[in-house]
Amino acid sequence: MPVATDRKVGKVVQVIGPVVDIEFEGGHLPEIYHAIRVKGGTGASAIDVIVEVEQHLGENRVRTVAMKPTDGMQRGMEAVDTGEGITMPVGPATLGRVMNVLGEPVDFPDRPVKSKERWATCLKILLQLEDMTFSTSGDYERSLVKDGKRYHHILDPRTGYPAEGPRGVTLIGDDLDLVNGFSAAIMAMGEARGRALLEQYLNLEGVIFNRDGTVWVSPALVRNHKFERLDEAKPATVARD
Repeated sequence: MPVATDRKVGKVVQVIGPVVDIEFEGGHLPEIYHAIRVKGGTGASAIDVIVEVEQHLGENRVRTVAMKPTDGMQRGMEAVDTGEGITMPVGPATLGRVMNVLGEPVDFPDRPVKSKERWATCLKILLQLEDMTFSTSGDYERSLVKDGKRYHHILDPRTGYPAEGPRGVTLIGDDLDLVNGFSAAIMAMGEARGRALLEQYLNLEGVIFNRDGTVWVSPALVRNHKFERLDEAKPATVARD
């Protein structure tokens, strides 16, 4: 993740588990969801952790959440505002790879994901669920790429081959069997029929991630939950109707 050329350097003032408070000088205050790199120590005790700004505390301080364990992190360690949000690699180089939230490979740590582009997170939803369940299906699960074609575990019953519908579907509802079954079904049905299904079943809410980069959010999900961030759609766009 690149660091801003005009370095804005702060220091760690408090560490409580994954929650890290950072103080900056000169009136600088990183924007919400900016990534900050915390570095310090040497050798086996060296620290290099990305944290994400979640709250402005006042007095030039921000509260952040660490994307990796904070073991060994101490007050006074250098913290550099990267000037942007957390990004993920995109493109053919990511197919079949397993990455963490920073886009770092966890399947083969010694084989970096060499993508030409990195995109910022474009959709973040804050959900408060009570007596509800959710299920996610996608072609990134248990998949492989052979001869340029992606094979995954969700089969289209009409063809017997991997479904060629959306890239992913996340559903929320009060019936576990229903959300599990419909999330996989929409992968085979495609976006249009999936949207019609979610509009018909009022006790289901969901998000459909399409292959062209667009994201469809069901009207029920928009009504019932708080969208914490819908900006920085790069290059994905969000369709709500």
